[in-house]
Order: sequence, then structure tokens, then C-alpha cells
Amino acid sequence: MSSNNLKKVLTIAYHFPPDNSSGARRPYKFFKYLPYFGLQNFVITKYDNSKFGSEKIYKVGEFNIKIPEMKKTYNQKIKYFFYRQLRSIQKKILFPDTEIIWSRNVENFIKTNKEIQNCDLIISTGPPHSTHLSAINIKKFLNIPVIIDYRDAWSINPFYNFKGRKLEKIVTLEKNVFDNADKIIFISNEMMIDYINLYPEYKQKFEVITNGYDPEDYEDIPMMAGKQDNFNRVSIS
Repeated sequence: MSSNNLKKVLTIAYHFPPDNSSGARRPYKFFKYLPYFGLQNFVITKYDNSKFGSEKIYKVGEFNIKIPEMKKTYNQKIKYFFYRQLRSIQKKILFPDTEIIWSRNVENFIKTNKEIQNCDLIISTGPPHSTHLSAINIKKFLNIPVIIDYRDAWSINPFYNFKGRKLEKIVTLEKNVFDNADKIIFISNEMMIDYINLYPEYKQKFEVITNGYDPEDYEDIPMMAGKQDNFNRVSIS
């Protein structure tokens, strides 16, 4: 099949290689394996992928906190202290998360980039969950379907500890995302059940794609001496 005839998928992923965080692995595996299903995949991310060697990856920048370089070790501690203070201020000012500026930049980038607009489907993976808000706006702008990928829960995430008026606002935003999304993917059955209990009206949109194991990640790792016929895999989701 000619690449011109392939369905084009645009994935919006704040975390993506060379970012080495756990949140970058799943979007990368989407990028790697979607072509096996006859899909041409493009990615918008925060990170510079010039060394990644792909013309299908677009970098969109954001406002970053920049602290002047300090040479001495004790000055690095001062630098880190100010960085944490500024990040704390960001968290208090920016809503719903500190990546909302990047998410809005992605919207503007897509709305002014004709090549990117020529896609058939959007996948938004989060956190950050502000990515999903932009994905919904882009869906309306391009009139194409959108799939929302929940690597972590949002309104019911105990680590966010939303309360009071802020929780009400987050629930309103989340319901808007679920209402406009064509599919919502969760990484576990447990998370999906939690959201069925919270939003039973959307359960027909829910699917589960668990985090998986890619044997190619271990091809260059030498086998240990001794027993090699047993392999234990432990995952936390």
C-alpha cells in the first residue's frame, strides 16, 4: 500500500523520547507499532527529536523557567531551590496544570500548519491532561475523531488531591472531554471500572489497552549465566 493511501494518525504527547520518563514509553510504542496496523503516525511533542531521525515528529515549545547557570556545587542547590519555588508559583497560577501553555501552543501550531491538518485521527495521551482539552478543540476545528489515552486518572487521582471548587472545575473539564471524545482508553480494567462508576453514561466509549512488554527492548542485554528458561515480569498500573 502506498504511504499516500495510509490513514494518518496525529499523536499529541508531551512526554516522548528523548524524554526518559515513564510517561514517554507508551506514546513511543504507539508511534512504533501503529504502522503495523496500516496507519501512518505523526507526533507532536515538547522534546527535541533531531537525533531521533524522523520527519514525522514535530517539536512545539512552551514557556520554560530558566535559571542562570551556576558553577559551584552549593550554587546548584540555590538554583534548585529557586526552581522549586517558581514551579510552585506556576502550579498555583496555571490551570488545570502547568503544561496548559504548551497545550495551547499545540493548538495554534496545528491551526496554522496545513501539513499537520491533513490527518484522519487524533490521539491525545496524558498526563498532562490539558493535552486532552486541546485535542478536543482540534477535533472541532478539523472535524475528525479523537481518542483520549488516560495513562493516569484525572479527577479521581489521589495524588492530585483535588478538593472543593477546584475539583468541581476539573470534573466539568473532564466531562467535556469524555462527552466530545470518540473513544477513551485506560491502562487497566481497574481504572476503567472506576470511571464507569463515575460516568456510566460514557461507558460505551471506554476501552482498555494495558502497558505491555516489548521484547526488542531487551535484545542487546546479555543473558545471565545459569537458568535462562524462566522470566518473571512484574508491572504496576
